[in-house]
Amino acid sequence: MKRTFFCILIMSVVLWLFVIYTENLAPGTKAMVDKLAQLQNKNTRFSFKHSAISPLQQKISTSSGVKKTLYKVHLARLYLALGEMKKSNILLEKIQALLPQTPSLKKRRFIQKLDYTLIGNYLRLGEFDNCLCNNTQQSCIFPIRGAGIHQQKKGSTKAIELLEKMLTKNENDLAALWLLNLAHMTLGQYPDSVPKKWRISPNLFAGSSFPTKFTNVAKQKKVDVLSKAGGVILDDFDNDGNIDIITSGWGFGEQIRFFVNDGAGTFVERTNQANLTGITGGLNIVQTDYNNDGFLDIFIPRGAWYQENHYPNSLLKNNGDGTFEDVTVEANLLDYSPTQTAAWGDYNNDGWIDLFVGNEARPSRKRFKATHYQSRLYQNNGDGTFSDVSKHVGLDIVAFVKGASWGDVNNDGLLDLYVSCMDEDNYLFINHQQNNRFSFTNMAQEKNVTKPKSGFATWLWDYNNDGWLDIFAASFNGGFLQANTIKPIVHDIAANYLGKEHSLEDICVYKNNGNGSFSEVAQKLKINKAFLTMGANFGDIDNDGFLDVYCGTGNPRYYTLVPNKMMRNKKGKLFEDVTTTSGFGHLQKGHGIAFADIDNDGDQDVYAQLGGAYEGDKFYNALFENPGNHNNWITLRLHGVKSNRAAIGARICIEAANQQGEKAHFYRVVGSGGSFGSSSLQQEIGLGKFTKIERITIDWPIPKVQQVLKNVQVNKRYSLIEGKELTPVDSTPK
Repeated sequence: MKRTFFCILIMSVVLWLFVIYTENLAPGTKAMVDKLAQLQNKNTRFSFKHSAISPLQQKISTSSGVKKTLYKVHLARLYLALGEMKKSNILLEKIQALLPQTPSLKKRRFIQKLDYTLIGNYLRLGEFDNCLCNNTQQSCIFPIRGAGIHQQKKGSTKAIELLEKMLTKNENDLAALWLLNLAHMTLGQYPDSVPKKWRISPNLFAGSSFPTKFTNVAKQKKVDVLSKAGGVILDDFDNDGNIDIITSGWGFGEQIRFFVNDGAGTFVERTNQANLTGITGGLNIVQTDYNNDGFLDIFIPRGAWYQENHYPNSLLKNNGDGTFEDVTVEANLLDYSPTQTAAWGDYNNDGWIDLFVGNEARPSRKRFKATHYQSRLYQNNGDGTFSDVSKHVGLDIVAFVKGASWGDVNNDGLLDLYVSCMDEDNYLFINHQQNNRFSFTNMAQEKNVTKPKSGFATWLWDYNNDGWLDIFAASFNGGFLQANTIKPIVHDIAANYLGKEHSLEDICVYKNNGNGSFSEVAQKLKINKAFLTMGANFGDIDNDGFLDVYCGTGNPRYYTLVPNKMMRNKKGKLFEDVTTTSGFGHLQKGHGIAFADIDNDGDQDVYAQLGGAYEGDKFYNALFENPGNHNNWITLRLHGVKSNRAAIGARICIEAANQQGEKAHFYRVVGSGGSFGSSSLQQEIGLGKFTKIERITIDWPIPKVQQVLKNVQVNKRYSLIEGKELTPVDSTPK
């Protein structure tokens, strides 16, 4: 009785405090908090609630035969989604024991799904007992070693028993082969305890050499957020010269989190003080300065994968005093269409940043009705509001959009747009201007840049430093295309490692030839891999001046355990897999990824959002600290005047020389990087062994505004206001 009374008292106090808090919020923020609160108890495809258990139990009690068994399977999967692995395991094992008595359920596809669900349960149990309950810097880092080895062995031991039974029945089951080797690895038994006939050679995991390993310091820095899948922004939100962190979670009960860099080597959470409490949800988040006031704002696209129009997007205005305010309605940006991707760019060069939102429409499928959510281009009116000009300019596409990226691919001074889609051709929209009117034409087919069909993360970049923007288009293979296959998708990942045939689409890289055409060069670059890429981004982890790629991997299945992949760019000629040697091979589900120099020491660190799709697949985010290198660098923070204040779209060319008199050019474009994860707008540029900067040329987004800078030192941080002189910034490492 006393316990019940105290529980009610605590809940009442919390509710009272929340009411007081919300009453002090700006009207727009309070309205959005209320909208989001109403969504928290909604059962969806990926967001189940305990309230769904009772109806299923009722159906089980009133059913019989095959129907009863199928309801039990649904209940077991519900337990799993909610993180109640033990209840799920007990139920699944009882179902397996009854299968011999239920001939109509002895179909190969049903049995295999059941087997892999149970294996995924036990592997997740091992992760929960070890990686979650005793999280260390080495937890879930592939290959598993040292403090990453499981001390609580039940989960992996049970998984090994089941996997060996499966391989005894079918030695060609590569998914079981992969997971068996991985399970032994978690127990510190790989490779010796893996039966020789099923052993994967350690040589396949060796990877290319990398000088030193990055270390996951998220826990040490107090930014190891536990959440489902979500996004991340690394940038300076309070203009103190230090990179802050904002991270989101997909669930509508998951609070956006704001961590301010204290400049002393750690972070302090300021979520509540920033008036962000109650702002929840968002698989992705992106930053900009939409009102040109000098403070970075946040846009949160919502509803990804839910395929329903119930989920509002948010524009959060930075007030410049440490607080944010939801101005979505005021800015005319309120839309409920499901979306994950949004990209900021000044498409009409008027000095005000515009917004493309790629919504998720889908064709009719076996279990789903067709949806027609149109993507939108919002033109910034320069007064705090936006207008939907999608139809006027030709960007009113209806597709299952998963990524979008602005960039000037033909160097004509106008931003073009690449859009990646799930299960259909990607788009390349070329921007045209005539008499101050702008329009876009899809040239993807003409330029042969439509693949992959299972598109996801994408971006425009200059991977080979030739001054022309190239296209990176990742493949996910976790969408509709895989719906009818009997093999778990991990089978194809294992086949990829083993050099065998697989059915997955590879990453595409389209090299800009500088003459209006592109060439698909992923195979030549040795990056034509099937990674199951979800979140991804690019940066320069060794300051050699060439942009590297980090792919977050996985899919919603618990047994889809594959390492996130780091591919090192070797002078624009090829990409080396340095996943295992650099320390980036985290096994948890890779979503939002961002690069930035969080400690002002001249090298880029990496933040990775690592939660899965379900409540039971939450994980701690990682912050990989760069151990440093001996290459030179320069950091530039640009501020537009006539151009948009954040200088998004500004092009940078650095001409450098080394002590032998050799020269090189390094090219960058100001932006947040890839479409899933937002890197700092501050440009942190590696220079390799080049010791002298001969000149820096800035092409500002406003046409024909070019600025040339000389007498610039290497290994320094600078701020530049459009049209002014460079200003040195304190470069003391934190």
